[in-house]
Amino acid sequence: MSNYIRVALLGAIGNPNLGDEAVLSANLNYIYSRYGDNCKVYVFTKNSSYTSLYSSLENMQIVSVDFLHQFAVNCNYDINLMMNKSEELLNFDYSDLSNISYAYLHNIFKEIDLLHVIGGGYINSLWPDMLYEVYLATKLALKYEKKYCFTGISSYPLNEEHKLLVEEMFNRASFVDFRDDSYQQFLLSNNEKIEKTTDDAIKLSSIYPCNESYKKYATFTFHNWKNSKSNITYFLQTVIIPFAEACLNNHVVNEFKVLGFSDGDLDIWKNVEIPDSVKRNIEYVSLHITNDIDYAKYLISNARFNIGSRFHQAVFSLSSNVPQLSVSYDEYYANKLNSIHREYNSKYVIGIDEVNENVLNDFIENLDIVCRDISEASDTVDLLYRKKLKKLDSLYGCSWNPALYENTNKIYSPKISVIIPIYNKAAYLRECLDSILCQDLKDIEVLCLNDGSTDGSLSILEEYGCKDERIKVINDSNHGVSYTRNHGIKLAKGQFLFFIDPDDFLPDDGVLQDLYNNAVDNDVLICGGKLIEYTPNGINDNWTGHASKYQFNKNGLVNYKDYQFDYGWVRFLYSRKLIVEKELFFNDLTFFEDPVFFVKAMHEAGSFFALTRPTYTYRTGYKSGELSYSQVLDLIKGMTVNIKFAKQNNYLTLLSLEEFRLINDYSEFIYKYLPLKQSVELRNLIKYLNDILYDGKDAIEYKIFNTIMQRALEKVPNGSNGIKTIHEIYGSTTWKVGNIIMYIPKKLKEWKRKL
Repeated sequence: MSNYIRVALLGAIGNPNLGDEAVLSANLNYIYSRYGDNCKVYVFTKNSSYTSLYSSLENMQIVSVDFLHQFAVNCNYDINLMMNKSEELLNFDYSDLSNISYAYLHNIFKEIDLLHVIGGGYINSLWPDMLYEVYLATKLALKYEKKYCFTGISSYPLNEEHKLLVEEMFNRASFVDFRDDSYQQFLLSNNEKIEKTTDDAIKLSSIYPCNESYKKYATFTFHNWKNSKSNITYFLQTVIIPFAEACLNNHVVNEFKVLGFSDGDLDIWKNVEIPDSVKRNIEYVSLHITNDIDYAKYLISNARFNIGSRFHQAVFSLSSNVPQLSVSYDEYYANKLNSIHREYNSKYVIGIDEVNENVLNDFIENLDIVCRDISEASDTVDLLYRKKLKKLDSLYGCSWNPALYENTNKIYSPKISVIIPIYNKAAYLRECLDSILCQDLKDIEVLCLNDGSTDGSLSILEEYGCKDERIKVINDSNHGVSYTRNHGIKLAKGQFLFFIDPDDFLPDDGVLQDLYNNAVDNDVLICGGKLIEYTPNGINDNWTGHASKYQFNKNGLVNYKDYQFDYGWVRFLYSRKLIVEKELFFNDLTFFEDPVFFVKAMHEAGSFFALTRPTYTYRTGYKSGELSYSQVLDLIKGMTVNIKFAKQNNYLTLLSLEEFRLINDYSEFIYKYLPLKQSVELRNLIKYLNDILYDGKDAIEYKIFNTIMQRALEKVPNGSNGIKTIHEIYGSTTWKVGNIIMYIPKKLKEWKRKL
């Protein structure tokens, strides 16, 4: 293998379409597995800003170029005009800077060692402009005596005129690898350089685990094809929705995920009327905006089954031994989908007008048989893929090494994924981002999830995203912090996860490096340090009482049974594998969601590595400490989860701590709403908590009231009527006096007796 290589990759890249980007990702991973960062890759794309997302892949030098596509755009995608202007492009003097795009293209082909046209069904008469872009690229390669090849190609349909162009390209290529039988239509001078293998992305790996216990859902992936939206909408309404309802009623699955591979995939569902029984069990997942191929593979490979029209949904599904029913829209798509289904002995490619209740029921009834057939075909597909790699290795100048085969499609992951949920924090966001980007550990990704901000936060994120390629901006409507953090977990590719809120910041430049080094060196799943509180009056880092657990007296391994704390979760680094495998996602709560996450994560890890050094700066004192009624409800729900968990796992210290927080830290918030006539749900939650803590005896409300009474009595002047004055102090400023007076005396004697 030579020490360094320069490659140009060309395909239907940057539309954006997740399937095309999967092919690009597979080929970038192939190059990296052979050359590491000893390479330079020019990615010919339709949208260089979109494809530049790949520039974070390890230390590979990746240059996104859209000048060839701009040539097609400037010719209005007219192949005849492109032909007429081709001589102007091909014969341009690369030293002439009068046309920068022409000069740049020539200099690229003068520099590269190899042009690699990567997989797809775009070399056909449906997209003649794309076909001619590829033709021009091969002509430029030949002009500078550079080799070129094709992998994972399908060339159907072709008219006679376009077929001549394609035959010319294929005859002069070093080799041509097809993913289907479309090679049979060509008269080629040397059939020995023709291979029929499989799709480039067939072995694309997921860094997420595949676990049979996750298979509680199925996915739908349909797309709008050639202005047929109304027909597809009708199909979804009359066939797919009734099928989904039946599956839910019969407990085949308990959820459906609708995946968006490209812009418009989710839009076709907007006019579909979905019954509430189905609607509450559908999750819509837009994948193309964040280009999250790995998460797409994870979702599809962990489904019970998949149904859709997308080719790479079928690729991901069948290659993961998951049954797929593919819906074809026309002859082009039937050919495309059949090519991958045939490889896996699957018969389930059905025309959209032929899919009905009987077809779908047959598919569901035969899931086990389909799984068996797919599994039996996997070894054959594996051999086809190895054949492709052997040819590529020969062309790239690599010696065939079976060990490299296993590493070809392992997606790169940064050391740490930093997850930031953002809602209207423009005033503090820059300080937060600056503290992350200046970290000594550079191998990180920063997932900035804008949760529908209206204050200019998004503009700041876009500014920082342009300045630093490690920042990935995900913009969404408002869903709440739990949903947003969970979205970040699903998108993250890092070995570890670090969470930070946008109004907080890291105390120094070495935090992430120290957390990562100690986690890896000590082989732990969680590592954390000291919390610093940043107040308007200065820094607070002196923790006492329960809060003393915000810090550690020495570096070392700590067993969670000896710790049993619930607060300060953000100062810890978490193994992403732990979080995903154990499904430790945040509960859908507006308050107290993080202690629930923290306790479960600590329990699953068993132990963690503690550092005496500060690892997080938490900003306080600038926002109201009041809790709304809904937040108090979520507080009780979250505490109930932790209390039940503590009892189940014999965490007596944690149990005592949660009871203390309930009765002392949050007593005034609870008592503010508890007496109100309309607070029925709160009183029911308190009753349930009494069942768990005190075997159904009414106790919590009296202990809370005792705390309120004691605090109030401290404010009562000597010689006053204590109870009356309490009502005057609290009732006149915070509560509706009438409700309190009606509520308290009725329970007062019983309360005193129980206390």
